[in-house]
Amino acid sequence: MLLLLVLPLAMAVATTPDPVAGTSAVHGTVLDSSRAPIEGARVEATNGGAAVSSTRTDIHGEFTLALPAGEYTVYRQAFEAGFRSCLGYLEQCGMTVLNAEDGKEGIEVLQRSPDVEAVLMDIMMPGLDGYDTIRIIRGLEQFRELPIIAVTAKAMKGDREKCIAAGASDYIAKPVNVEQLASLLRVWLNRAA
Repeated sequence: MLLLLVLPLAMAVATTPDPVAGTSAVHGTVLDSSRAPIEGARVEATNGGAAVSSTRTDIHGEFTLALPAGEYTVYRQAFEAGFRSCLGYLEQCGMTVLNAEDGKEGIEVLQRSPDVEAVLMDIMMPGLDGYDTIRIIRGLEQFRELPIIAVTAKAMKGDREKCIAAGASDYIAKPVNVEQLASLLRVWLNRAA
């Protein structure tokens, strides 16, 4: 089974050296999808796939990485460990998980991989949010019946209805429970079969 996960995980950054120190610094803040800072999130900078530096965020979700000048990908492990364990569980069950960093990329990946059988869609993303991404996917003939499960940090009254109105098949709130996610996927994949 091929599963598409549309959830921001990384950002590309270019650094310029400090002429005195000979290094440069990347500063940032790790936020969850409801824009709340995440304390203790691991942040890692890579260059060509090799890890260069890593740190953890402070109580305000902020981090600083000292790096040589160059171009890096800074991975923000911005969602809770429970969600990561869910993905690990799904992979152990034989699912192949594709990742897209935002809604636009998610649509592109989906169009390149029409054999995707289900989508987990983060609702709160920069740029094209999950609601609009779902609407665009539903507007594409070949994906009108594709199971899309909306994932949101909010557990507010009306969120499920808003996700369904946008075209999601179902909804799950963070922190994601592995049994609940597996159950939702089973239900929707059986319906699609």
